[in-house]
Amino acid sequence: MAAKGKDAPKIPDYVTTHEKQVKHAKKIGDTALLTHTKAYSSAVDKHLKGKDGLIDYNLLDNEDIQENFSQSMIETYQDSATAYFKTAKDLDKFQKDLLTRAYVGTTSDRVKELVAKHGSDLTYDVFNRNTRNIQNQINESLYSAAGSHLKEGHVKGLLSATKKKFSTLEDLVDTSKLDLEEASQLHRHAVEGNLSNDIIKQILPSYKIKKKKKKK
Repeated sequence: MAAKGKDAPKIPDYVTTHEKQVKHAKKIGDTALLTHTKAYSSAVDKHLKGKDGLIDYNLLDNEDIQENFSQSMIETYQDSATAYFKTAKDLDKFQKDLLTRAYVGTTSDRVKELVAKHGSDLTYDVFNRNTRNIQNQINESLYSAAGSHLKEGHVKGLLSATKKKFSTLEDLVDTSKLDLEEASQLHRHAVEGNLSNDIIKQILPSYKIKKKKKKK
């Protein structure tokens, strides 16, 4: 019978901190991703509607519209970044770009390059693929920061916390071979509720994954 109340083992502070910071990192990442969508969709609505009220991507082959489209996106990014970091809005271009890059992984010059490069081909699908690449880099930095307090001696505690959320972990993984980075990634996915066999295979090299026993 599991221990309860005073007899229950205390969860280490570093595990609690990691769980809290992983959840916060996900919120930041999700919000940043939505900011990309907002920047793009608001610029499309403002600059790419034809006289019939329908979206016409061909308008993005016009250099003046490209400039206006880019500027609308940049303003959305910068407003979101300054709001998140709670900074004054009277910043110069360099300062705004620093905040925007930290928050959504892009700058005003990169936005302009993207729009100029694709022109009328910059549909939502194309924009979204580009955004996903940026977002993956942002998420990597966010989750790395979430685990910056962890040390090698914390591996066992992280795995113990992961097993509580993903009970079959030891059936699938040779936990004695895992390092801190691997343990923190497994714990992160367990915290987010998406740890699975496929995720485990993405994180760990094959020799750390237990082979299924062949039925006789």
